[in-house]
Parts: sequence; structure tokens; C-alpha cells
Amino acid sequence: MDGGEPAAKRPKPDEEWRLEKTLSTAAAPDDEAQHAFAMVRGAERHSIGPSTDGIRLLKDGAVSWHPRKLREWLRASTKLRTGDVVVACYPKCGTTLTEQLVLLALNGGDAASLDPLSKNARNFSKRALGKVWPEACLRPDNQQVQVGQGKEEFVPMTLGEFNKLPEPRVIKTHARVPHLLGGNGLVKGAKYVVCTRNPFDACVSAYYHAWHPQNNGWPFDAWVHAWLASDAWAPHGSWFRWHTEWRNAASSESVLWLWYEDVVNVDSQEYWARTIATFVLGEDPSDELVQKMVAGASFAAMKAQALQAEGPSRLNSSEHLRVGKAGTWRDHFAPYPGLEEEVRKVFKARMAGPGLAWNVGEGEAIVTPITLPDGPSR
Repeated sequence: MDGGEPAAKRPKPDEEWRLEKTLSTAAAPDDEAQHAFAMVRGAERHSIGPSTDGIRLLKDGAVSWHPRKLREWLRASTKLRTGDVVVACYPKCGTTLTEQLVLLALNGGDAASLDPLSKNARNFSKRALGKVWPEACLRPDNQQVQVGQGKEEFVPMTLGEFNKLPEPRVIKTHARVPHLLGGNGLVKGAKYVVCTRNPFDACVSAYYHAWHPQNNGWPFDAWVHAWLASDAWAPHGSWFRWHTEWRNAASSESVLWLWYEDVVNVDSQEYWARTIATFVLGEDPSDELVQKMVAGASFAAMKAQALQAEGPSRLNSSEHLRVGKAGTWRDHFAPYPGLEEEVRKVFKARMAGPGLAWNVGEGEAIVTPITLPDGPSR
């Protein structure tokens, strides 16, 4: 035998993170069973969040229903219409920034009329055109709206109220293409603004968002494994499934595909503001509007407005605007040998198809392998 280096130690099964799904509530006659999820390694156990089947169990007074049934109701009872502007982003992939730019374009660049704490939710004072998040606020019946509790973009709304909103309706969604309102994919005449972000930064940002895995004591590597496995527990699926479906739909002229890393780049902000305004308005914007959009969508301006609007009566805080930069993920991954490579391996396996490149910082891009018809990837 030669004196080569010893083989790398193989971790034991109980040293590896695994996703565990357990039945937490038996099925009721008018509902489905609830499940709980956890990341488990040895004696460690970390719950996916205060949720069932991946998302919070919604409650309005004494009324509650399974979130999957709510999604099914949305697909069956609602629909997108000609003139709608849909902001579609995977969670933590530039939703707030994209909303801000779209709403600035539609409101003449008036940043003061938009509320960054509610992520520019529909403004009930009618001072400005705002956005609506149907998955968060629409309710199946009037009783649930009357007894419902919620603030800002979670204020309950009836289907009738939603249908009466003036055009253009600006609709936020994290939904996969098959789960869009109406369940029939893209609607002719609607406009879709899709913003994408590299998976490393998206994963890190989600670590500090919503039910906040970091604050709840999650080790970062456990969260990465859970995030990679989110097809099993998240209503919007994994970053990989979501982007594959939207990428396949993006060939339509009704879809504007944005890259978060480009939109926040100071050297290309004006270009993308102009591109968004042209797409949304259907005409070339004035230079003044473009300048107002760039100024109103800067991280510093949005953060300052959010800090000023904070208060005990508000649901959200300025913490939602965390960094506003691209390529900061490496500091999180560095302490965990092999973790970055796991993400790259999943990316390569899941994202084969039309060639696209995600900027991951430091001059590097990760590129989807191009799959040739009846042949290998290259």
C-alpha cells in the first residue's frame, strides 16, 4: 500500500441532517390531515416553523381551514384578468424591490405615497395605487372577513372587493405557475414581472425572514438542508422547481424577467428602471420618472422610510429590509465545509435546460447546463 492521504471520514447516518415528516393532527371530516416537519440529526430536532403543511394555519375568529384548501379555492374561484400586473418572485428574491419599482412607475415616481412597511400594500386612503397579495388576504366568505384579524397586506378582503379593484391591479405572488389565480397559467393581456436571485443569497436571506430560523436557534447548515428540501414542505416549492416553471413560461412576451443582482447594481439601475416602466406603462417613460424610480427604490431610501413608519400599531418592521446587497452569502457558508458544494450539486441536477446564468458575486456565475434533445448536457 502506498502512503497516500487517508480516505475522508464518512459521516454516520445520525450525523447527517434529514427531513422528517410526522402526522400532527388527524384528518377532520371537512378537512385534511395536518403534518409537521423537522430537520433532525442525532438528538437535534428543529421544526420547520409555526406551520402546518409548510405554511401558517390561517384562523379568522373561530373559523380555520387547511391552507391547501385555501389555495385550491383561490385557483377555483379567482382569476387574473387583462390589465393585471403580477409581481412574481420566489421568497426573498427581490419581491419588495420589484414591487417598489412597479408601483413607482404606476404612481408617477411618488415614493412618499407608498408604504414600505406593508410592502406597499393596497392603500385604503386611495392616495396611491398599491398592491394586493391574494394568498394572504382573500377569504372564501364574508363571515371570515367580518371577524378576521389582520393588518396591512393581511387585512382580509372578500372576493367581491378584489374583483372591484381599479385597473391596473398590482398583484404580488410567490406562487408557482400552475398555482396562479385561476389555475390556468399565464393569462393573455396580463403582465408578469418576475425577479430572480441567485440561490445562495436567497437561502441566506430566508434564514432571517418570516418565522426567522436564525432567531429560533436553527444552525445555518440545518436551514440550508431544509431549504433545499422545500419541495416537501413549502407551498411555493423549492427555489429550483419554482424557477424551472417560471423560466419555461418566460419566453412569453407578457413576462419581464429581472435579475436582482443587476437591478441593485448602481451601474445598471437606470436601465432596469426604464425597462420596468416601459413594460408596465406600455410607453417610454420620461427621464424624470426614471430618476424618481431609481431614487425611490434605493435601499437607503426604503430603509429610512420604513424606520420612520415603525410603531406599536404596525405589523411589520424595517427588519424586512435587511441588507439590500448581492453576493454576501459566502460568509455564511464558509464555516461549513462541503455545504456550498451541496447547493451547487442540487443546482446542476435540477436546473438543466435553457442556459441561464446567476451572478453569485466575486465575478462568478453559476450556469444552468444546456440539455440537448436526446443527448447529454453540456
